[in-house]
Amino acid sequence: MTYNAVRTVAKIKEKIELTSGEEFETGLRAALGLNLTYAIQNKLQQFQVADSFKQALFEK
Repeated sequence: MTYNAVRTVAKIKEKIELTSGEEFETGLRAALGLNLTYAIQNKLQQFQVADSFKQALFEK
């Protein structure tokens, strides 16, 4: 459980910045098998949209 939680937080931190509170909460939720909070989900979605846009611009 702990390993998966640490790995999940590390993967998320590669994409977005997390405060220490968000990092703790995300790790705890991952260890317990719960979904990410809506705030973290929104940040990840914003990152994905921006990344897709950058890739589309690069391809053109």
